Formats: sequence, C-alpha cells, structure tokens
Amino acid sequence: MVEVALYQNPDKMFYNLDQFFTVAGAILKATYSDGSSELVQVTDGMCAQTRLTQLGSIRIPINYRGFTVYVNATVVPNYDAGYYYPSYSESIVATLPPADLIVEPAPIAPSTVGHTGSIETQTSLAEELRKIGMFFGTGDDIEGNPAYELERPLTRLEALAIVMRLMGLEDEAQQYTGANTFRDVPEWGERISAYAYSLGITQGVNDAHTLFDPERIVTYREFTAFLLRVLGYFEKNGDFEYDKTIEKSVDVGLYTRPEMMKLGPETGHNQYTRGSAVISMVDALLTAIKDENSLLIQKLIADNAIEDSAAEAFIKAVQSIYNHGVVQY
Repeated sequence: MVEVALYQNPDKMFYNLDQFFTVAGAILKATYSDGSSELVQVTDGMCAQTRLTQLGSIRIPINYRGFTVYVNATVVPNYDAGYYYPSYSESIVATLPPADLIVEPAPIAPSTVGHTGSIETQTSLAEELRKIGMFFGTGDDIEGNPAYELERPLTRLEALAIVMRLMGLEDEAQQYTGANTFRDVPEWGERISAYAYSLGITQGVNDAHTLFDPERIVTYREFTAFLLRVLGYFEKNGDFEYDKTIEKSVDVGLYTRPEMMKLGPETGHNQYTRGSAVISMVDALLTAIKDENSLLIQKLIADNAIEDSAAEAFIKAVQSIYNHGVVQY
C-alpha cells in the first residue's frame, strides 16, 4: 500500500459548537504499488474522539495503517446539528508493505468544472447565493431563468463586486460620493471601485492608482486575496504576504491543501471561473472572521445585510445540495 486518501465524506460534516465529530459513512481509498486500489469503511477506532470547540473549518485526522488522512468539519452556531458541508481530504503518501483490505463498492464521484465541484453543484449554489443577494446572473436564458455563465472566467470588476457584497458594503458603495481614482471602470462598477479604493480593498494595477483593468480575468491568487481581506486579513497589517496568499487561505481554513494541489505548481496564476468563485463564496461565508468567534455569514446578519431566516434557509439548502454527491479533488 503506497497511498490512502478520502474517497467518500462522512454522513455528517456540519456541527454546532461542542458537538463531537463522527466518522460514520466515511470511506477511504487505498492504493497499492502495483497500481490497484481498494476501498475501506472508516471506523470509530481510526479517529480520536474530537469535540468541536471553535467555529469554522476544523481539520480532523483519520489514521489507518500508518497513513493519516484529514477531513474538514465545519462548525456553525445556532443551527440544526444535522446540517453538513462538503469536506475535503488530504493524504500523506508513504511507502509501506502491501496489506489486504475488506471493502464494499462506493459511488462514483461527479465530474468537475473549474477547480472544485460539479457544474450541477455550482449551479445550485449560485441559485442559493442569488437568494441571499450574494451572486447574480449575467442575464436571462431563453426560459427566463438567470444565466450564471459559470464556466466563464471571472473578471476583476466582477470579483470586486462580489467582495463588496460579502462585506455587506454594496449599498454603501452605491451611495459613496467620493471621486474615483480609476479612469477605466465602466459605469456599473464606478461607485463600487471608488469606494473599494477608499477602504484600501484594492489599489488598482499601476503605481499611480489610476487603472483598475476591470475586464482582465482575475486569477486564483487575486480572488483569494480579496476573500482574505473580506475575512479581516490585510497585507498592510502584516497578516499575509501577497505571494503567500494561497498558503494563508489554507492556514485560516478558507481552502484546503488538496484544493490548492489540484491546480498544480502555478496555482496562484490560474484563472478563476464564475463557478469556482461560487464555491469559494460559500466557503468564505462559512469561515470564521479574523480574531472573532463568528462566521462571515453571522457578521452579515448582524450588519443587516442578510436576514437571519434567509441565512438559515441558505445553510439548509447547502445541506441538501451536498447531500447528492461528494466533492472530490
């Protein structure tokens, strides 16, 4: 056996504070040196009893015959303990003697589009984000439904608009009367970019801060840096270095290392699709804010940017969406 990785998520991946993590339903995939592989059901003995005592994403180790696989459980306060969220796994590869496994078949993972999630998952999540005012279509399809264009790369201005919504500042931005330093922004994003610059959320693309380059495709690193700032992490405060943006996102629980590895050695330069952004927005909403015992979605409730009932319905919908498949890398 040369590698062990998570094949199927546990049944329950969404918890309240102080609940204990349970591995029921999880399946591992073991790969042998001859290229063959088998599956094994995770048992309680493979995972130490873990009480979840902090909000956000918690890494839980599962140990099997010398290998350690990590699963991320998400802790959200004040919601039904049955809710759960997709977990992502990472395996530590080592060389060990072959061993026999007793296994049962497991479902085939869905095909993926972008850096994570099936196109069906992305579409469903986009619809739920639309309901809470966080994501919008680019028009209507022939049946009159929102057209999300999830396979299209995300532009810098679209990314900035998303950031302002996630910070609950979109309405304030539209009321902002200060001058806009950027000369190349279209009318629909003029107030958003001006207000974002005044808050230090963006500095543009040139030293004079006069160009934003709104139609340029945003990279994975750029969008992730935006999300870190949403969560309260800023370069100017020494929270992270821009070149280490992706690594910092793993440290704070926004992304996981397998997600980063999926994109290869030039991860930070890869383009982000609108569908990938949808997945990341859901991740961000359920990630803890810097130095606070609350998630981003809680802050938006407190700021009256999202109604409590809408947030609860959103989390219930996330549960239902991810109940129909496993997001794998």
